[in-house]
Amino acid sequence: MGYLTTHVLDSAHGCPGSDIPVTLYRVDGERTLLAERHTNDDGRCDSPILDGSDFVAGVYELVFRVGTTIGVRACRYRSPHSWMR
Repeated sequence: MGYLTTHVLDSAHGCPGSDIPVTLYRVDGERTLLAERHTNDDGRCDSPILDGSDFVAGVYELVFRVGTTIGVRACRYRSPHSWMR
């Protein structure tokens, strides 16, 4: 079986994106919350966001709430959220 992970990098400061809230949704007609995590000091989640029999073909949405952490570093973003499908 496969698994889904992520790695967040703060390219503005040249370091990992630590303590970023990450939310995973499945999008198939409606948006269903599957998991919530925070990145660690290396910019990764401590465990896969999705794995095992839960990791099936489909459309997923990862939401990175970078404004909650990056804003502390005085960076400016138009939105406190970053969406990726």
